[in-house]
Amino acid sequence: MKRSYLFGILFLFFLLLSCSKVQTPMFQVDPESNLYLVTSKSIQSYTKKENKLELHRVEKIDVATYVNLWFSCLNSGDKMIVTEGDDFAPIDHQNIISIDFSKGEIRKNHTKNYAMMGSGISSNYFYTAQTDANSGILTVFSLNGKQVFQKKFNQMTAISSQIVANNSNVYAEIAYQDPKRNRPEGVLDSDLIVLNEKEHWKEKDRIRLTSDGKKVEMLEGLAIVKDRAFVSISAIRDTDTFEKVAGNQLLSIDLHTGERKLFTLPNPYPNMLYPSPDNHYLVVKHEVEGKNILSVLDLQNETIKAIVLDDDSGETPKEIYSLTISNENMLYLTTGRHLLQYSLKDAKLIEKQKLKLGKDDFPIGLRIVEKDLGSN
Repeated sequence: MKRSYLFGILFLFFLLLSCSKVQTPMFQVDPESNLYLVTSKSIQSYTKKENKLELHRVEKIDVATYVNLWFSCLNSGDKMIVTEGDDFAPIDHQNIISIDFSKGEIRKNHTKNYAMMGSGISSNYFYTAQTDANSGILTVFSLNGKQVFQKKFNQMTAISSQIVANNSNVYAEIAYQDPKRNRPEGVLDSDLIVLNEKEHWKEKDRIRLTSDGKKVEMLEGLAIVKDRAFVSISAIRDTDTFEKVAGNQLLSIDLHTGERKLFTLPNPYPNMLYPSPDNHYLVVKHEVEGKNILSVLDLQNETIKAIVLDDDSGETPKEIYSLTISNENMLYLTTGRHLLQYSLKDAKLIEKQKLKLGKDDFPIGLRIVEKDLGSN
């Protein structure tokens, strides 16, 4: 009798223990999928037939609620990393979320070091940028979402929206008050820093980006294409009058020789930069009030074409939620209502279809999974 009672207590104990463990949410991997769309409340798969995408499956699953759409997610291998958190997010909605498309797993790891200012990804790590009252903070996570390292800069530092990994190097644009330049308070200079993943993120190089004169560039996006760094000049500050005017250029720097080159864009306020997988094109997102504008820079013949969503797709302003580029140089992007496909060769709209979204649902990110579509 006592033995049966003891076994009963042990059984209840192990049952409660197993129930108390945090279960990893699962979703069904679609072997026929060519493109995944992750939304706030679902994972959707599309197949490509006769050069058109068709919605194949919708699986309802809570992914994230408080998402900064400037840097909501990034892809590496079989995983998409979503960063959840903003100024209004409660503590339980500050997470690094790892979505594994080979296993159908979603892992949420709570952290106060979500992507406040920017993010980046490599084949091994995910990066977030934050700024507090005393320093700029670069936090490194594994692709499972666990924090593995943190680097703090000594002075008040703003880290760029895009952190870029290339081989074992990690590139970030940092803005700070440089005492050597005797700038007025609030006027920041910018450097491109190069860190080495294999040497515990030791700084191996630093390249000055901003000019020496009285007009200082205000920089946003960052891309590394072959041996050149590209940064977007979103505005220019006059240090005498403190006046700020719109920028409309990309600064390109040779990482070996330091040679500098400017590309003038047809529209102002460039910010985020997205190179194509073959480095043939560079897509530039513009923050223009009342318009959705992308510039497509052909890096081989140095021509520029514009994609204006308001003109050819009927979208309302500020609705680009996510985008990715295939190996075939097709641009896929989501707005608050539609999935659109463009050809980068001629910047023409190929396809537009309405998204299937539930109440309070919104697009977070796209992931290309087939070779004929490519990957970002």
